[in-house]
Amino acid sequence: MKKILFCVLVLVVFSNAYTQELKFDGYLNSGVGLVITDRQIADPYPEPGKAPEARKARPYFTAFGADSEQWGYRFRLNGSYTNKDANAGVKFRLQAQSQNTVAGRMITLPTAQGWLSFLGGALTVNGGIINDGTWETGDVYLNDDLGEGLGLLTKITPVKGLDIGLGAYTISSLGGGDNNALARSIASNTADFDDVKYTLNLGYTMPDVFKAKISWRNKNRAGAAGSNNTSRTAPGRDESSRMLLSAGILAVKDLTAVVAVDFDNIQSYSTVKTGDVNAWGGTVTAGDRVNNSGKLNIHEALGYKVSDLSIGFNASQFFSFAERDVTNSVTSITTQEKVDASLYFNPWVSYSLGNIVPRLDVVYMMGGQINGSSATAEGKYYRRGYDPNYTKETWVLGIRPSIRFNIGSCFLELGDLVSLEGQENKFYGVNVPNPNVPGSDTRKDSRVTNTLYADLKWSF
Repeated sequence: MKKILFCVLVLVVFSNAYTQELKFDGYLNSGVGLVITDRQIADPYPEPGKAPEARKARPYFTAFGADSEQWGYRFRLNGSYTNKDANAGVKFRLQAQSQNTVAGRMITLPTAQGWLSFLGGALTVNGGIINDGTWETGDVYLNDDLGEGLGLLTKITPVKGLDIGLGAYTISSLGGGDNNALARSIASNTADFDDVKYTLNLGYTMPDVFKAKISWRNKNRAGAAGSNNTSRTAPGRDESSRMLLSAGILAVKDLTAVVAVDFDNIQSYSTVKTGDVNAWGGTVTAGDRVNNSGKLNIHEALGYKVSDLSIGFNASQFFSFAERDVTNSVTSITTQEKVDASLYFNPWVSYSLGNIVPRLDVVYMMGGQINGSSATAEGKYYRRGYDPNYTKETWVLGIRPSIRFNIGSCFLELGDLVSLEGQENKFYGVNVPNPNVPGSDTRKDSRVTNTLYADLKWSF
């Protein structure tokens, strides 16, 4: 934390000399949640000489925040500098949060790019660790404009409102929400021609009428984390070919109306079965088929504000071309069947009483689960923590009343997230019956978790 404060102090002092060209903004977010759940565990403190019995997990505290979610906290500082002629500049972001996949790095640099503008702004060349949000979809679920990473981005604006992007990245990164640090050495990084992530972006906005955007990337090995490829010069993570399309209405004041379509794993738009060769030359196993299959995801965001009343509805539909193994319990014969669609619904309403804003969210997801949830795991209980699992017997119902107190550039939100998880033929107690754990054969098809939270965010 001392390092963070020192960096902020240096930047503030430096900015005083260049007030016109150097700008800063950012935020600090953290919160705490008290989780009360009927999840069953084997008692870790049995009486001496006795086998542990199954019991409910005791209430526990966890981090909770609007942006930091359950990372603990997030500090973000954005900076930009533009020269006097407004044809060159730099943008950067410093970020810190409590968890990081790169050991020992508390502060990371997910964005650090320079830019040059030509032809009166019709052509802009960006280089560095790029995070350009020009082509972001604007819906609730997606957070990737496919224009992020270490490399070069050329933006062409031939007419006002039309933005064309051409990008090439040797290391891909997601700067939108992750505490991203480039996991490989920039100095030693090399990539074959077909390992690089290439992107094409198109966007057109007609003010007060509509906006439309398209982004595409190729199949590549520019992923910044992980390594499942040792035979090539760029030991990155495999990334599928992907395309995002979105459209939004701007013609109605106080109306939010956006639809986005996500085509993922374009190179595998066919039924994927066990034993098939995936897009990167590996054999598909039963558990890999959903990940390696083509997917079609559709997202909608609708909202409207009337005076102090705001109402909205968010929805998502997740489709996969994968198949799953189904084993007959009598004959032990295994066959394949199509996986199910996952459907997400989120109606909400809020009302502004000056600086006090009560709100109610309801989430129902069929064919989904809480992020990280399993029979015995506590999962990640925060507002966006819902994932598709393509199994229609699984469902989640979330109800979240909350009240927000806005005080200048800060807010404090108090809420209660009630989550009901259900799945047929699944234990929501101990994973399997254990003869050494009395009471572990409790077959539960649902469980309830109650998360009382306080969330604080300061923006500057």
